[in-house]
Amino acid sequence: MALGSQLLIACSGPGAMQAIVRAERVGWALLVLSLLLVAAPQLRALMRGHAVGRSVWALLVVLIHPGWWLSARGGDCGAMRMLGSIGMTVVAALVCSALLWRSARQSAAVASQDGGSSASDSGD
Repeated sequence: MALGSQLLIACSGPGAMQAIVRAERVGWALLVLSLLLVAAPQLRALMRGHAVGRSVWALLVVLIHPGWWLSARGGDCGAMRMLGSIGMTVVAALVCSALLWRSARQSAAVASQDGGSSASDSGD
């Protein structure tokens, strides 16, 4: 229902409970996906023997994800929970990409330093 220039979303009647349940499931599923996305760079760092504690942004993305705290039982049948979860999952994917990119750059820098020092040592 539109009131002036504002859009109002209301939830009642037949199908409302199904919409609420769907929004809750989507919110939880996207939260789990976000957890997996932010865990991937952490696991990669652990497997390579690097420090893990520098990724505060990844933890922040999961902590503010609407799948944890936003209810679908309000007046909008969970539309805000679904939209917020989609948005934060996209942010989690971007954070994951940035962390993996940074890790790959650091690994390449270490490899080039190791390669350069071993080549100069063998030349003596």
